[in-house]
Amino acid sequence: MLSRQIGVAVVIENFPCEKEIDTGSEFNILSEYVFQKLSQERKIRLEPITLKLATFLGELVKVKGSYSVNVQYGNIHRALILIVAKDHCPNLLGLVHHLKSTPPQISELLRKYLSVFTEELGMYIGKPVSLSLDPNVTPICMKARKLPFAWREKIDAKFDKLVEQGVLKPVDHSVWSTPIVTHHFEKARIPNSSCQSIVSDAYAYANKTFEKVCKFQTDDQVYPMNYSSGKHWKEATIVSLTGPLSYQVETEDGQRWRRHTEQLKKRYVTGEENHRAEKIESLKKTTREESEAASQSPDTASVK
Repeated sequence: MLSRQIGVAVVIENFPCEKEIDTGSEFNILSEYVFQKLSQERKIRLEPITLKLATFLGELVKVKGSYSVNVQYGNIHRALILIVAKDHCPNLLGLVHHLKSTPPQISELLRKYLSVFTEELGMYIGKPVSLSLDPNVTPICMKARKLPFAWREKIDAKFDKLVEQGVLKPVDHSVWSTPIVTHHFEKARIPNSSCQSIVSDAYAYANKTFEKVCKFQTDDQVYPMNYSSGKHWKEATIVSLTGPLSYQVETEDGQRWRRHTEQLKKRYVTGEENHRAEKIESLKKTTREESEAASQSPDTASVK
């Protein structure tokens, strides 16, 4: 299947010319026919050329020579080298000298969705995401790694940038701490220049601190949160999975709701089992609140 040709109108030495954009070509080609029209007003001397050009299919293109011209596209002016080909070769504008313009519809999209194309760091604006800590895990406070003195100024600058972007938030005290990992890369051909990236050593306590997310199966008996009656729980059954952590449930009176796993509680057969589950959940909540309060306490030792 042949691809659609893309043409662009340019002005070569005050002479309008239609050129075909060829992103696979490193050279600008001008047909002998157009060159003769350009030569009518003034004599143009071609420079000899030793290049051998071939088409995509391998056919050789006979050339007469090359010369430098002034090319205008809209308000853009460039001096380009044109290679004059014999016979009726298409007028090609190579990738290197492709004179770009932004169509009006693209300009409108860039203006409308400016936040998408800005160089500033983006931000997740969807539904809140929560990570529940396992209340049985003891907070881990790890010693900081030693950094070369020459890196400290750049590391501090990186931290300041992350704080300014809202990625990090300074705290005075914390019962949790993990060392950072710095990656030092030398830039090629740029002496005395380097770049660092800072990441948290997540492997220090990966898969140890977070609670396992409760997952349900189809036909499981659950209690979904009923927001229409003061956030009470209502008996229902899992109908289907609607997302990685969301489900569609059907209540006993036929209503269908979509609930996140945090808005669901497993419903047991006996009242005793349900009471025990509620007691465990209440204990987890209390432990979590105490842990958060301890992390904000000014009596906690500062870790640097």
